[in-house]
Parts: sequence; structure tokens; C-alpha cells
Amino acid sequence: MGKRLITEAQIAEAKKAADQKLAVYRDLKAQRSNAARRDKKKRDDRRKVLAGACALSLMQADKDFAALFTARLGGFLTRPDERAIFPELTQRPEQPKE
Repeated sequence: MGKRLITEAQIAEAKKAADQKLAVYRDLKAQRSNAARRDKKKRDDRRKVLAGACALSLMQADKDFAALFTARLGGFLTRPDERAIFPELTQRPEQPKE
């Protein structure tokens, strides 16, 4: 029995196939990572929406909480477009009628 020689072309072909499989592996790994990042952001955004809804509900029910929260929110929001979403930040408190 003779030994079978492996040619340079066979080595190059095997390397090309391995490189292609590695590229597919890297793409799949990146897709999984991106999906996990998107899911985490969706959960975080949902938490913020729910917390905000709770705070707005409490503001309607409790004027002291509303005053405290509005004051804190006024310090938290710095961009004019964000502040415009909350008109109560720009309204002046009602003056007692004489």
C-alpha cells in the first residue's frame, strides 16, 4: 500500500472551509449577543415606563408626593425638549386668592 500524499490544494481547500465555518460561527455568536442586548434594553425600557406610570398615578392621588416628585424631576431633566413633555415643571404654583 502506498502512502497518500496531501496536496497543497487540499490543504488550501480545507483551510478555506474552516475559515468559512469560523465566519459563520462568529456571525451567529454576534447575533446572539445582539439579541441579548436588545432583550435587556427592552426590559429596562419597560421597567422605566411602569415606574413612570406608577409615579404619575401617585402624583394624581397625593399632592405632597406630586410636589416632591415635580421638584426632583425638574432637577433631573436638563434638556428643553424633555422638560416640554412635563408642563407642570414650567407652571407657577397658584397664588392664594385674597
